[in-house]
Amino acid sequence: MDQPYNYMATTNDLAKWPEIPAEFRHPKDWTNYPSAGLYETIKNINSRISVNADFTYFANIGGEHAFKAGVQFVRQTQDVNDGRVVPTVYIGWDSSFTAYGTEYGRGTYGWYSVRGNDVTGPYGDFYLATANRWAIYLQDSWTIKERLTLNIGVRTESEYLPNYSTDPDYADVKKPVNFPFADKIAPRFGFVYDVYGDSSLKVFGNFAIYQDVMKLYMAANAFGGFKWTSAYYSLDHWDYTQIGVNNNYPGTFYTSYNHRPPAFDDVEPGMKPFTQREISLGGEKKLSENMALSVRVVNKSVLYAIEDAALVLPVPGGGVNEFYLFCNPGGDWIKGKFDESKADGHLEADTPYLDKAKRLYWGVNVALDKRFSDNWLGGISLTWSRFTGNYSGLANSDEYGRNAPNGERAFDLWHLMFDKNLDPLDGPLPTDRPLVLKAYGSYVFDFGLTVGGIINAMSGTPITEDWNVDSTGYFPYNRGNLGRTPFLWFTNLYVEYNLNLGGPRIQLSANIDNVFNVSTSRRVYTEKFIDNVSPGDRALLDKDWDIPEDSELDSLFNKEFSFYPPIEVRLGIKFIF
Repeated sequence: MDQPYNYMATTNDLAKWPEIPAEFRHPKDWTNYPSAGLYETIKNINSRISVNADFTYFANIGGEHAFKAGVQFVRQTQDVNDGRVVPTVYIGWDSSFTAYGTEYGRGTYGWYSVRGNDVTGPYGDFYLATANRWAIYLQDSWTIKERLTLNIGVRTESEYLPNYSTDPDYADVKKPVNFPFADKIAPRFGFVYDVYGDSSLKVFGNFAIYQDVMKLYMAANAFGGFKWTSAYYSLDHWDYTQIGVNNNYPGTFYTSYNHRPPAFDDVEPGMKPFTQREISLGGEKKLSENMALSVRVVNKSVLYAIEDAALVLPVPGGGVNEFYLFCNPGGDWIKGKFDESKADGHLEADTPYLDKAKRLYWGVNVALDKRFSDNWLGGISLTWSRFTGNYSGLANSDEYGRNAPNGERAFDLWHLMFDKNLDPLDGPLPTDRPLVLKAYGSYVFDFGLTVGGIINAMSGTPITEDWNVDSTGYFPYNRGNLGRTPFLWFTNLYVEYNLNLGGPRIQLSANIDNVFNVSTSRRVYTEKFIDNVSPGDRALLDKDWDIPEDSELDSLFNKEFSFYPPIEVRLGIKFIF
């Protein structure tokens, strides 16, 4: 054998083949190779170069103006060689090989596939790509009669996602996702009004549009950076350890399939950048020379998100394939693609369309702050908020913070956006905490000792029951049906003492996190069943489907985990000359 092979197998009931030795019969997802040795990172280099320039011009035209203009250039480069170093053979025991509507058949014992070898090419991330971004902004801070200040500005960017493919057939594709300046115009407006002209009472507010900078993760995975081609064969003999010996792959060759071809044609034309709107209004009242009370109301809402949606669609020349389409969910383009899949019979005619991405935040913050005087400072704030929707953001808290921007599980399959009654998902998002109380303070003693602390107390986060229905992330009873995690509170302290020795000064410090050693759970395990319990699209649309009788309840379901970390003490010493 030229090199070791990683064999993976799901073994069904093989009793009808008594000739197969016991050592070839394994439980589901068995593998002969330790996962830690499957991959090797040769290099993973991310570099960023940025250049900024701005200027400010002051003028007196109907008030005092501070005009500011700026330009920014950013160049990002990714150089990655991170892949599987051991070819993998997957054994499909006692089954026929079917791919995207085509049944290829089977051997005596089933079929097998191979990836990551000299025939199929590498498996993993292999790319060198660069993207440039330009930004221009203009703003004016205009003070009228020393009481009203208006902040008016606009920012625009030009950016693109590059082609990661090394295939010469795609060499002409330079910018598969491209947002020119005209597509990313983001206005901002704010004001501050000094009611009495003596700074004792101020009212302020703002309106702003923010547009996210595209992350290269999407391009690396969708535009040729991730390499994965598999070859498929009949399994004519039970001794799968002979597969790959001397580069020999026995059985009938069925087909090879590139699971990650560059998806240049799978991007919505005219797609809008990720866009969020923010509106806030508030006021601040000076209660004394060193103390102020403030109130602020904030509303944030996602206007457009970029995500991928999986659909089986016809391909030119005949046949079908599964595509991951990058789009603004809820838009006309993805609805048209749903119609194509319905017309071809791969989606039921009454399958609902994807809803728009919803991520809505309302919050009211009340804060009382005392500036440093008489050897002490302190403050207390209370935030009452509501964070709801169907989309938890670029770092997906529905997937325990999975960082796969623009390519997460949300919107992948139509039913992941609906509950069992086919009502669109819309409820408290995983990071929603309706009440958050913070208190802080510090005191400086005359003999050089400083003591400070912060107390945080907050509501628990929503718990949403999760089933594996062709994918985890199916919420049968919408969001938050299992209540919330326990109320969480913790205290951190800081102590500092300065010794003056007549020359160099010695500063001793201690940071104590979680002083009272609370161990509150911050997560509850929400996946109810171990296996896939999907009844198929038709039953999902009929609503009244039942879980298969042999479905196994996960013993971890509804149990607490991810407890707040224990007390931690960090000691420091600093010599000050």
